Amino acid sequence: MFAMMFRTQWRWTRVAVMSIAGLALIFPTLARYLTRSLGSEDALRQVLDGFQVLGPMLGFLALLGPFILAALPWTIDHETRHVYPLSLPVEWSRWVGTRFVIGAITLVIPAIALYIGAWATVSALELPPLLRAYPGALAFRFLLASLLSYAISFALQYLAGRRATHVAATGLVAVLVLILAATLVGQADLIERAAEYLFVWPGPLALFIEPWTLLDV
Repeated sequence: MFAMMFRTQWRWTRVAVMSIAGLALIFPTLARYLTRSLGSEDALRQVLDGFQVLGPMLGFLALLGPFILAALPWTIDHETRHVYPLSLPVEWSRWVGTRFVIGAITLVIPAIALYIGAWATVSALELPPLLRAYPGALAFRFLLASLLSYAISFALQYLAGRRATHVAATGLVAVLVLILAATLVGQADLIERAAEYLFVWPGPLALFIEPWTLLDV
């Protein structure tokens, strides 16, 4: 049953998965050659500056890519009135859990692609004694961020259904209104503390916000 579901879900999402993996693979090279076009001649400086400039895009890829992978299978099922999952001789909870696990497994592919691209980039560099390359740590962080985004997107999709986009938009508007209201009544420090819990390590969303670096001491 698992193998059959895996083949079906892979057929539906393979283009998206391989597209994300392709972007992750070329990202380290893109980060380097972007700064070369800006006038930097030293290869090491190109990589450092490139990740400083493009690092947020890697976090955005880890956020958006899993959202697509969570929404795509549900959308296909919805278009066919969920005939496929209802035809399987398994409980709904087990089927949803299996679909989540399958999607989580496919996220390993972009992480491996990022590792290969990062390793290929640093292998061509001559690093000074105090500087180290962390392609494995970068890929592992990308995987963790992707899994977090996938879990949130999956839960939203399968709890809210076709109203998932509306729920997400409503939640975003509610957060903006709350921030504005707190600022107007002089309680902006509460918003700042809440933001620190979420976006500053070890907050769960710090995976996306903290600087994405390939080279460090």
